[in-house]
Amino acid sequence: MDRFWPKLGTHLAGPCSRSSEIIWHVSGLLYSESHTSFVQRPATPPPFVTPHLPMPRGVQPAINAAKQVAKSARSGPAAQPLRYAPVVRNSTPKPKAVEPISQESRAEDELKQARRRKFFLYPAGFFGFAIAFYSASLYTSLSHSLNGSADPKDTSVETQKDVADVYDRTAASFDADVNISEWLQGITSARRKIAAQCKGDVLEVSCGTARNLGYYQFGKEGVRSLTLIDLSEQMVEVAKKKWDALKQGGEIRRAMGVPVRFLKGDVRGEMVPPPELPNKEGSEKEEGRKKGYDAIVQTMGLCSTPSPVQLLRNLAAHLNPENPDAKILLIEHGRSYYQWLNRILDSEASQHADQHGCWWNREIEDIVAESGLEVVSERRKQFGTVYIYELKPGKAQQPGKPEGKSETPQTDGKASWSSWLPSLG
Repeated sequence: MDRFWPKLGTHLAGPCSRSSEIIWHVSGLLYSESHTSFVQRPATPPPFVTPHLPMPRGVQPAINAAKQVAKSARSGPAAQPLRYAPVVRNSTPKPKAVEPISQESRAEDELKQARRRKFFLYPAGFFGFAIAFYSASLYTSLSHSLNGSADPKDTSVETQKDVADVYDRTAASFDADVNISEWLQGITSARRKIAAQCKGDVLEVSCGTARNLGYYQFGKEGVRSLTLIDLSEQMVEVAKKKWDALKQGGEIRRAMGVPVRFLKGDVRGEMVPPPELPNKEGSEKEEGRKKGYDAIVQTMGLCSTPSPVQLLRNLAAHLNPENPDAKILLIEHGRSYYQWLNRILDSEASQHADQHGCWWNREIEDIVAESGLEVVSERRKQFGTVYIYELKPGKAQQPGKPEGKSETPQTDGKASWSSWLPSLG
């Protein structure tokens, strides 16, 4: 046993000289202090110890602790192992003295809360008023339709009168008249979605006051040219003013360099091709310019034209024949799924047409089917009265071959080619 302690360092020594030196110091000290008889330490350290090296950090505290353990073992009972007792600090801050709230501070807090409540009450009240007004209008129309019957001449496209002239006198107030109703019916969000689908050369017919203008994405990956056409010159003028306001307000920054045209004319006959764009060098026009559009948009147009089927076929003829993804995007309103609502539309159709210039009780599905266009997608909203279409030319139709000249009489000057008034944005 007397030989065990001095050799403990030798058996546990590793390749590291510092670790070996620590083990040698501690084991030799424990051996010498734990025996009553003095044992002479070796005069020279073992071969693996290098006395010239400085004592590593942490050795002296270990030696002192070993001396205290040996001393306590000689003087009394076995020393209990030291336990770690962490210092617990009181992390709970001392409570601060609460100052009494003054009457002025309390009044100011109440005023702020009242302002917050008003901020949420105003939109809620406006929304409730709009719903109540819309519901009251429906109830009044329903009561009127139950008391009377619709005029048969107001339910067929062939017998409905042409009301296109109405837009000349309603152009100035058109946006204010339809803003709330279109928002409630979800037409505003539908306009934003179909405008986001347009790329390349885009043609918008029956553009009216250009309510879709702020939703187009201009640029190389979006709209590279935009042409807007309407039969009403007053509507076109409002659309041009709206475009100027959007540019001055900085809301359409990426439209710089994109040609935007505003034209007046009838879209049931021959139409202007897309504008010529400069080539990559910017010095010359593109060679072999295509004669069709990549996307044609019409919102609320089939309800106001006396020849909706001819109009759709003519739009398909002006699509780009070189682009297989060329399409027609429509948002229209017409008859509902429900007969009770159709009776309301029929009874109020003539009055609505005289006031707003559109027949809202037309069979849009029958018009699209008769045109022969291929239906890519179809959605209906608001009890089936709002139609959202994506169309392509049918198998029997070929883009690039217009239907011919418009059949509208030339006496009024609205359908002739000379009536086109180019207005560059």
